[in-house]
Formats: sequence, C-alpha cells, structure tokens
Amino acid sequence: MTNYIIVGTGGHGKVVLGYLERNGIHKKYIAFVDIFEKRSESLQECPVVGDLTNGIESPFDYAEVIIAYGGSAYDGNAERQKAAEIVRTFTDFAFEFATVIDPSAVIVSTSKIDRNVSVGINASVGSDATIHEGVIINNYVNIEHDVKVNPYANLSPNSVLLGGVTIEERVFIGAGAIVRDDITIHRDCVVPMGAVVTEDTSERSLVAGNPAEVIRKL
Repeated sequence: MTNYIIVGTGGHGKVVLGYLERNGIHKKYIAFVDIFEKRSESLQECPVVGDLTNGIESPFDYAEVIIAYGGSAYDGNAERQKAAEIVRTFTDFAFEFATVIDPSAVIVSTSKIDRNVSVGINASVGSDATIHEGVIINNYVNIEHDVKVNPYANLSPNSVLLGGVTIEERVFIGAGAIVRDDITIHRDCVVPMGAVVTEDTSERSLVAGNPAEVIRKL
C-alpha cells in the first residue's frame, strides 16, 4: 500500500483525506504536515508530523506527497506553489508528488493530468484537456474539451470551463463561475463566485459580474 503525506491541515487537506479514503486508503498510511507552524499532534486520526518551517519527521521511508492548501483567493495559489518548492528540498525520505482523484470523478482517457493535482467528487475532465502541476479541481467542476489549466490554479466547486479555455498560472476561479469557450484567463487573476467570463482577461485582475468586467488590478 502506498503511503501519503498531505501538506496542509486546513479545509482542503481534510477534503483530500476524504478522497484518499474513498479510494480505499486506510488512515494508517496517511500523515499530515502543516504549511505553517504545527498546531496539533493529529488530525482526524492521522498524525501531524511537522511543518514546512521547522521540518518534519516522516513516519514513512517513502511516500507520495500532495500539497493540499487552498488558502485565500488572492494569495493561496502562490502559497501552494511556495510549499511545493520547499517540499522539493526534503532529503530525509524518498517521495514523489501524488495525483489524488476521487473515484467518482470522470476523466476522459485523452486528457493529461500532472502530479500534485487533486480532483474532486463528480468533477469531470474532458477530451484532450491538460491539467498541469499543483492544480486544485474541486467537487463538481466541469472542464470541457481542449481546456488547458496551468500550474497552481484553483477551480472552486461547480465552476465550468467550456471548450478551448486556457487558465494561466495561479488563477482562482470562484464557485459556480463560468468561463466561456476559447477564453484565456491570464496569470494571477481572480474570478469570484458566479461570474461569467466572456472576454480574455489581463494579468493580475479581479473580474466579476455577468458578463464579467474588470473591477480592479491586483
């Protein structure tokens, strides 16, 4: 049985634990690491074995690691990327990054999903879609054909990316937001809950509404 270390003890860490359990992974094969200072010795019957600031004591000689930290819409993706860079410096145990997919998710065989990605309950990833490292695909997200999601984006529950959409690095897509066909959301943008994006965005923009408009630069 593969061992897992979940980096992040907040809400998304608990969500990823649920995905692993739904895949038949017993808690004895799972440990947590805090992103920031270690706050407790255990979480949901799994040990918390350290934090990224003060180091960890892995109970495993080998483990698959996933960064399970959503954080805020404005800086959570950058924090998750930074955490992955810290994990890459670990030398005390052998590891590689995991991809954790809930068994209810629908993943078309021609899609490509990198490591350090989580895919939630009843999410779907369509034909020839590409999901890069560090992406969070939450529950009930619908990713249609030929979509490209670049590293460390976060797709909130019930969001929809229609065919040919490109999501650049560290973009946050809010719950229930829709990105229309062939649109590009440029890096470090925030698209809040319920927005409908019908035009390409510029980098580091907050866009909202239906149709979405630029509210301000970030």
